[in-house]
Amino acid sequence: MDEYIIALARGGLCNRIKCLISAQRLAKRYSRKLLLFWEPDRDCGCCFSDLFENQITEINREEFLKLSQDKAYQICDTWRLLPLPQENVGRNFSRAYVSEEGNNIDFEYVRIPLNTRADILRYLKRLVPKKHITEKVDEFYKKFDDNTISVNIRSWHGEKRSVFFNVKNLYKVMNKEKTGNFFVVCDSPEILEQINKRYGGRALIYSRRTFPGDRKSPEGIQDALIELLLLARNKSLKASYLSTFSEMAWWLGGCQAGVEIIPITFRGRVSILNERITMEIKKTILRFKNG
Repeated sequence: MDEYIIALARGGLCNRIKCLISAQRLAKRYSRKLLLFWEPDRDCGCCFSDLFENQITEINREEFLKLSQDKAYQICDTWRLLPLPQENVGRNFSRAYVSEEGNNIDFEYVRIPLNTRADILRYLKRLVPKKHITEKVDEFYKKFDDNTISVNIRSWHGEKRSVFFNVKNLYKVMNKEKTGNFFVVCDSPEILEQINKRYGGRALIYSRRTFPGDRKSPEGIQDALIELLLLARNKSLKASYLSTFSEMAWWLGGCQAGVEIIPITFRGRVSILNERITMEIKKTILRFKNG
């Protein structure tokens, strides 16, 4: 009897990509077949097949609810890039966004062990964006040169994490760069307008079909993937704190870009830091060991 793993891809675009890669690695490690549940919603209003050419067996909500009750179908429900047991990512390894066990690699960039990086990159390189997406990327890329710097800005507008963003810190990071231009991706139209006025022709901004930060429409997510792939093309990346979009740009660039995290400024402890982080790494791996 065949056994399966279901990638339960939820959240934003990059959270879903991370879930898929984790599920693919687990499927290979435990000799299971892969199924993908990627349902469009307000966080990602686009189907997997609208973004990528890859032929992956997808299931709908009704199928997922039915199969999830069957022990032959294990569920990978995570936004993290899960390390495998043989990769020896030890307890208390993580510093950026710690799971209960501390053996996670998210937002750790160059601290991630080389063998783990190499295996994750093998799976990421197999993702094939739709032809019209790669064409848009290649066309805009002509505006870049060897000195272009990628800047990904998450203002978290309307979210509790907005406390992490400080525009003065952003400008301090950008002002240090006296030469070259910036490719800027931001979720706030207001901040993009400020950057345009402040840096003029040095700021390169992709002309989206919808408004910046649009997650709800297929066009918005397709344009987000274009921006993500463009961020991945440069040697230097100014990354937003705890942004999986910044993180995935680094991964898709082959882990080659030099990364500078845009500093955060806040007082006291905010609610997100008090949230109990689930043991998704431990629970997922245990399910496969015992399944």
